[in-house]
Amino acid sequence: MTPWVVNEAAGIPKFGEIRNVQWIAETLAIKFRPSPNTGRKGDCWRHDPVPQGDPSDPGVVTPVDVTITLTPGTKEYKLYRRVDFGQLTLIKQGPANFDDVMSITIPDEAMPPNAGSICYYGQLFDEHGNASPMTLLGDDCITVAGTTPLPTPMLSALEIVGDETSPKMTVKWFCPPYGVERFNIYVSIDPAYPTQPASISSVLSTNVSPDPTNVVYKVEGMMKTNDFWIYRSPRVGPGFGNGASFDVDVTVVQGKTYTIFVTAVGKDDNEGPRSNVEEGKWSPAVVAGPQVPWPARPLPSFNIFSTNLIAVRLPPSIYDGMGVRIGWIFERVATKTDNNQAAFIYDPADPMKYISTNASGEKLFPVAMYRVQLINAAYPAVSADVVQVTPLMESIAYSNDLFGGVNGTTIRDPFIAIGPAGAGTTFQAAPLYLLDTSPVLAGARYIYLLVRFDDTHEIREIVPSSIVEVTP
Repeated sequence: MTPWVVNEAAGIPKFGEIRNVQWIAETLAIKFRPSPNTGRKGDCWRHDPVPQGDPSDPGVVTPVDVTITLTPGTKEYKLYRRVDFGQLTLIKQGPANFDDVMSITIPDEAMPPNAGSICYYGQLFDEHGNASPMTLLGDDCITVAGTTPLPTPMLSALEIVGDETSPKMTVKWFCPPYGVERFNIYVSIDPAYPTQPASISSVLSTNVSPDPTNVVYKVEGMMKTNDFWIYRSPRVGPGFGNGASFDVDVTVVQGKTYTIFVTAVGKDDNEGPRSNVEEGKWSPAVVAGPQVPWPARPLPSFNIFSTNLIAVRLPPSIYDGMGVRIGWIFERVATKTDNNQAAFIYDPADPMKYISTNASGEKLFPVAMYRVQLINAAYPAVSADVVQVTPLMESIAYSNDLFGGVNGTTIRDPFIAIGPAGAGTTFQAAPLYLLDTSPVLAGARYIYLLVRFDDTHEIREIVPSSIVEVTP
């Protein structure tokens, strides 16, 4: 069809004359919603029932003021509303005399907890109860932000998937879906691209904006600043998400560090709080080497090393706890009260000479001591856990000192204690103890297992102590 052409030379058509004219006509109707700033007073197109900036009274809900214009003869009104695609609900009714007022304004304070669209409908009645048509109030429905804040997602660590030909990362987060329309996924890349890819996943949208958003954030306790691009998820529902769990695979580049966080988006396009921030870098998986089985070794033997290995409850003046006697000192012993209660042996020799030996002359060391609780009347049921109570003891820490004008040895080892010699004027040998520095249960019964090692630090044998009960 050719455009409209007017033949001016033909003049104006005469009465009764028909002239054919070719022309094109087009009717274009566009429905749009004005911004909040262009709406009339009392007629806001987006309503925030819990506005920000009033920390003194955050619980106050700002109602929606709904105005019904009366017509002549009106004696009663009814106000209905529909939230999203829900049922039409009567929320207010009452007398309305047109002879007294031209309109009635009703505040609606019962705002929905989540963002949504509210449509208000009015109906008028005359004195005989005849109803007018139910009419949509205002030019359109309004969007309400909701009274409940959007939830905060919890982002999991970024997972490396794919291979070197198609490197990807799985972004997984958890968030209650109630009131959430979609999610915004913020992505930052370091070192940055010259241009950020418009799409990083077939599931997510392209960049919400071609320009990045500069964000200050915290990761691993450190404040950082970087440029983030925003990608939007599909609508939450059967097609996206599994209950409160959501995940998406994104395409990444090897050697670049990706920083990601997520926010929930309501139906009104408002964003909730940020999730935690996670960083990740794609690298090829480490190829596992051959699995070499550890050579099977026989269980260590269980032997009685020496009758000197007696477990005792030590006197609190020596050590407030448990220990196992591992030797005897046949020299005079004194306590250096001016030096942290250290034991002093009047013999400038290595205290290892006092460690007990077996029938073959082998010393107990190197050894590590373990403890096992046994059942008794106080504890008829026990776990049978084996607890290590000393490190590997290969020697005893000591120093050669002068004390009282005599050259001797001061014990410096925190796992060694020297008991008092027997009472009387005749000198008696002092016991040497290996200490249990772990807490014990009052009234419990224990046995100690001393694990001996050889020169290559392989277990040689296990030596049990005597059984002891913890007295108060």
